[in-house]
Amino acid sequence: MKKKTIMMVFLLIALAFPFMALAQQKAEIANPVFTFDPVPEGVHIDHTFIVKNTGDTVLTIEKVSPP
Repeated sequence: MKKKTIMMVFLLIALAFPFMALAQQKAEIANPVFTFDPVPEGVHIDHTFIVKNTGDTVLTIEKVSPP
């Protein structure tokens, strides 16, 4: 009985593993680089980057910082 249970667990893991590996996050940014013109010191400038999730799982973006 114990051998059957171990074999069943192993079989379930072996069958599920390829499907888990297929699911992944993927971010797509249309224009990933934006060059600002010279700006006087102290002037606030905004630019919006559009990030699209083209993966098949939830996209998580963490620890964003300027270069």
